[in-house]
This record gives sequence, structure tokens and C-alpha cells, in this order.
Amino acid sequence: MWQKTTFSVGLPGGSHHSYESVSEVTELVEGTLPDKLFQPPDGYQRVASLTNTAASRPVPRTWAELLRAHWQRIEDWFSIARN
Repeated sequence: MWQKTTFSVGLPGGSHHSYESVSEVTELVEGTLPDKLFQPPDGYQRVASLTNTAASRPVPRTWAELLRAHWQRIEDWFSIARN
């Protein structure tokens, strides 16, 4: 079984970028999942937000929105550095 998702994002200046994602199930097994699967891997670090993903934040449409988005990333970075 597979699922294909296509979406388009409007970029500043009026241009658009299309993305496509395909998810496929290649094996399906009934049973209990191991506890280790739900533990963070070695080297795991908590982040305030994911950047550069269309789904995580709206695309800035003006220079003011773009500046606010960059400023938010800086604040997020300092927030992580303090923890």
C-alpha cells in the first residue's frame, strides 16, 4: 500500500514551489513493539521548532513577516542554548 501527497507552497515574490511525498508500507506485522523503539536515540537533542519545513510554519509573504520569522528562529536558538 502507498500514499502519495502533493502540495504547493507560495513563496515571497509570487512564485510557487511544489512538493511531493510518497509513503509506502512494505511489511505489516502484528505484535508488540519493543520498548527501545520509543526511547530517544543516543545524541538526541530537544529543539524548539523544526525549520525549513513547509508544514511547520507559514511561508512569509512580506519582508516584515520574513524578518519576524528569522527573529523567531534566533530566539528559538537562544532558548535551546540556555537549556
